[in-house]
Amino acid sequence: MKEEVKKEETKSEEEPKKKTGCNTAEILAVLAHELGHWKLNHVLKNFFISQVGLHGHCLSTMGYFF
Repeated sequence: MKEEVKKEETKSEEEPKKKTGCNTAEILAVLAHELGHWKLNHVLKNFFISQVGLHGHCLSTMGYFF
């Protein structure tokens, strides 16, 4: 029994650590996706949409729309 535990301990110590994270192709794909949002002005459009929603919410809570 002790030998089995010892074998498992040495086996886990011998295994190299697995590499985590993204490779270059995945990083480029994400970057291209995000730059596409910028190219299509999604950043500016979403900014204005959020401002209209924020002001609409504030005005409705103050009773201006009732």
